[in-house]
Amino acid sequence: MLKELDMINKKEITLKSKLVAQVHVKKNGLPKSIRYDQTRDLWITKVSADVRIHARTEDALLDKILEYYDCHLMSYTIDHIFNLALQHKDDVEICRPLTIQRYRDSYNRFMTTDFRETDIRKINNDTLQAYTKSMTVRLHPKKKAFLSYKGVLNLIFDYAEENNYIQYNPVKSINNKKFFVECDNSKPQSSEKILSSEDIEAILSEIERRKNLPRYKGYFYYGYMVRLAIETGMRAGELCELKWSDIHDDGIHIHAQQLTGRGKGNSTNFYADWTKDEKGISRGGRKFPITDNIAAILDELRRNQQEKSIRS
Repeated sequence: MLKELDMINKKEITLKSKLVAQVHVKKNGLPKSIRYDQTRDLWITKVSADVRIHARTEDALLDKILEYYDCHLMSYTIDHIFNLALQHKDDVEICRPLTIQRYRDSYNRFMTTDFRETDIRKINNDTLQAYTKSMTVRLHPKKKAFLSYKGVLNLIFDYAEENNYIQYNPVKSINNKKFFVECDNSKPQSSEKILSSEDIEAILSEIERRKNLPRYKGYFYYGYMVRLAIETGMRAGELCELKWSDIHDDGIHIHAQQLTGRGKGNSTNFYADWTKDEKGISRGGRKFPITDNIAAILDELRRNQQEKSIRS
């Protein structure tokens, strides 16, 4: 029994230390010093230039630090663990901001308020499967969306298991195929995959509004890209690599794309001399005929660049 109590105490100190490390920091973000003064038999730290606090034990000092910063002790709610896990992923992995935002969007979509406030230590195989069943019955997500939900669960419970908040990961008990039955397995209608005329009018209206904003000085080049995408179906990467030399009398030669690669540090963009359809091997690309609408967009763009002495 004494051994178990000792293990619990050590775990509590570890959790408190992690929380203290988040708030008890210098201006440069580095943790402030916490030391044991043997001559005085005290644990001591400085919380500001003029304020020092001390205690007889490390545990008591951690409590005083948290009280000074008005912090609560470790919360075991799903919501708190999710935020810790997402921050950890952002800190230690090379992630695009869009990836982090997708995790947040999926979390907000699939996790109810009650589930977010549940103590993660009280969730077992049965309770997680019951929640997953109720979620799929309530939302009928597409299979791809369900896998996004599963990805958020993996993020939360993997982090909790790695940090010893839980002893067993119940996500391992979820059989995807079992829940796919309740997912929306219908194929999307054509109307769901294309922009309606109302959608297009709204987009064109927004382009018109933005090109008159002072920041763009009459040259809202994103607007030209979006308009060309609507007319041609070109992908964003293909538009980024489109050159005036690719514009011919008989059509637009679409044969390259801009891709994003991940390396050390920030992601980088690079040129690829093949389109997505060609799957890594250039086969000459494709030609798209120049309609009256496309010609009008290109003529307007060319005049705009010439008037502003832009060579692009």
